[in-house]
Amino acid sequence: MGERIGTLMSLTFVVMKRPVVLMPFLAKIVEVIVKPLDPNIPNMRDSLLSSVTPALQDILKTYPAVKFQSSTQRLALGDNTGEVVVFDLKTGAPWQILEGTPKGRTVVSFSPDGKTIAHILPKMQQFVSGNRRPTCLG
Repeated sequence: MGERIGTLMSLTFVVMKRPVVLMPFLAKIVEVIVKPLDPNIPNMRDSLLSSVTPALQDILKTYPAVKFQSSTQRLALGDNTGEVVVFDLKTGAPWQILEGTPKGRTVVSFSPDGKTIAHILPKMQQFVSGNRRPTCLG
């Protein structure tokens, strides 16, 4: 587990010092950081939770394409394909994928009650809003 903690700390360092370098890989990085939260692997969850939390907090502070909704414990990530991936932090897995329009990083936000996600494609000047509905991942 020590090497995983070291990896999370290294990622956090790069996020804070050179965030642009990681932008093309942000979706995969978030997936890797969230995966240890899987309750089916309790040893990993227990040992990495204290490292995952600050790593996610740094990502949330740095990238407008990532938002957290506390009451649902879900994290939304807009990627450079225009998709929005919503992770369930209780399970450490993707919960829903919202298709977007390609060719543009997506900026995301949850409504205050967590029932709606809005995502904006700045380059295309497009705004999309909708209720979260479970998909085959839900």
